[in-house]
Amino acid sequence: MRDHAIVSPHFWIGETGRKLRGHPEAQIVCSYAMSCPSSNMIGLYYLPIPMICHETGLSEDEVWKGLRRGAEVDFVAYDTIAQVIFVPNMAHWQVAPFLKPTDNRVKGVKKQLEQYAKSPFHSRFIAIYGDSFSLGLEAPSEGVLEAPSNRILEAPSKPGPGPGPGPGPGAGNIGASAPRPKPAVSNGQPEPKKKASGRFKYPESFESWWHAYPKERRVGKKKTYEAWAAAGKRIRSEKGIEAQDAAKFLQDQVEAFAESPAAQRIKYVPHSHRWLSHGRYDDDPASWREIENETGESKPWGDENAVF
Repeated sequence: MRDHAIVSPHFWIGETGRKLRGHPEAQIVCSYAMSCPSSNMIGLYYLPIPMICHETGLSEDEVWKGLRRGAEVDFVAYDTIAQVIFVPNMAHWQVAPFLKPTDNRVKGVKKQLEQYAKSPFHSRFIAIYGDSFSLGLEAPSEGVLEAPSNRILEAPSKPGPGPGPGPGPGAGNIGASAPRPKPAVSNGQPEPKKKASGRFKYPESFESWWHAYPKERRVGKKKTYEAWAAAGKRIRSEKGIEAQDAAKFLQDQVEAFAESPAAQRIKYVPHSHRWLSHGRYDDDPASWREIENETGESKPWGDENAVF
């Protein structure tokens, strides 16, 4: 059993949390899935229905109802045969947005994942975290691990019979979607994927930010991406918004900055990663236009003595 788990207060006010309102069983089941004694840092673990009932006080029907709703909003997925639950974003929250190959946590993640090598969720985990966690693992073809439709609570985007009280007739095709490689760091930002050439392909939202920043000060693309992802995580947490909204906020801010007089004073513009890591996106855009002092002489935006 883990000593602690990370559960953000924004679970209750973020987009997913709002979708769970009016579904108290789902709120209980989903918050329990993040913090129960059986949970682990990768969000893929054995969790039988009787245990959920015992530790939450919900009836079996209420647990299934909660799982169903949690799966509809893509918060959880559940294997009704193996009684294994998967919380797709949990590793982002509990571990990190990125893990370098030398990070000791990579071994820990792989060790926990190995226990579920035969799980239908194994390939989905690799699709989401394979690159960002430097796992060096190839997901098997979907056909190898394709499970019967009445085994997995899967996305309503797939056609299937209507909801039932639990596994068996009517329980199929409801819940979290089949492997959707929609990588998002615990901040919710997608991680770069590898091209066939072995080079990283950055997500379009980051590429838009990168090309909007003053060209002369774009330095260290990978380092900038990590700072961008970390900034998105911080914004998402502080504002209680989703990843795409955090990315839009950063995009709007960098475009406003790039069009301001401050960005024309290239000598004083921080390198791209420093602009993000120093939180300059939180500056009032009006300050980027105030580059003259009372005598009408130009003054630098930022710190003249800063080391870029």
